Amino acid sequence: RSNSIQNKTLISGINSVRSSENSNIPRESYSASGRIDKRFKNFRAGFTMNFNYSDFNNVVNGNPLKSINFTQRYRASLATNFRDKPNIEIGYTYNKRKYENGNNVNNFYTDSPFIELDAYFGKGFVFTAEYSYNYYRNQDVTLNEYRFLEADLSYNKDGSKWEFGVGVTNLFDDTSINRDSFNQLFNQTRSYIIQPRYTVFRIKYDLTSLNSSGGGQGGRGGRGGRGGR
Repeated sequence: RSNSIQNKTLISGINSVRSSENSNIPRESYSASGRIDKRFKNFRAGFTMNFNYSDFNNVVNGNPLKSINFTQRYRASLATNFRDKPNIEIGYTYNKRKYENGNNVNNFYTDSPFIELDAYFGKGFVFTAEYSYNYYRNQDVTLNEYRFLEADLSYNKDGSKWEFGVGVTNLFDDTSINRDSFNQLFNQTRSYIIQPRYTVFRIKYDLTSLNSSGGGQGGRGGRGGRGGR
C-alpha cells in the first residue's frame, strides 16, 4: 500500500517526538492460513498453520528505517471422539516470531505440547483437565519455561436442578509467563506475574424451570463431539 500514513520520529537521548505524515514509501501486509482435518472412526487428527507478514518504512532522525514482523504458528493434534467414554486430545503448538528493526533482528520461539481430558463417569460426574508446557526462548538463550494445569470436577444428578463443582487453576503454582511484542521502532519481551494456584467451589441451581408452565424435566442431554482447541 502506497501513500499511507507513516511515523516520523525524532529521538534525543531518552526522549522521542513522533508525528504522522502521508508517505509514498510502500507498506506491505500479508496473511495466510491453512487447515487439514481427518476423521476416522472415533478419532480426529488436525493440522493448522498461520502466517502473518508486515513491513513498515518510517523516518527516524531523518533517516529511513525499515521494520519487519513475520510470525508463524503451527498446531498438530490428535483427539478421540467418544460419546460414552472419556475423551482425550494431545497436540503440539509451535510459534516463531521474527522482528527486524533496521539492523536489529530478534527471533522468539515458543514450543507448547498440550493434553486435554474430558470424562463423564458414574451417574452425573464430569471431570475435565487441561495441561500445557511452554518453552520460551530467543535465538540465544532460554528465557522461561512454564506450565499450566487446570482441573475441574462437577456433579449433577440426572433430573436435578442442582450442580456442585470444584475447580483448581495453576496447579503447579508457576509464577510468571513471557510475551514479546513489536512496533515500528523496536521489539521487546516482557515477563508477567500470574495469579498463584487457587481453588473455586461452586453451587449452581437451574432457574429456567421457573419460566415453564409445567411438564416434567427432561434428562441431561448426551455429549456431542469435542470442539477444537
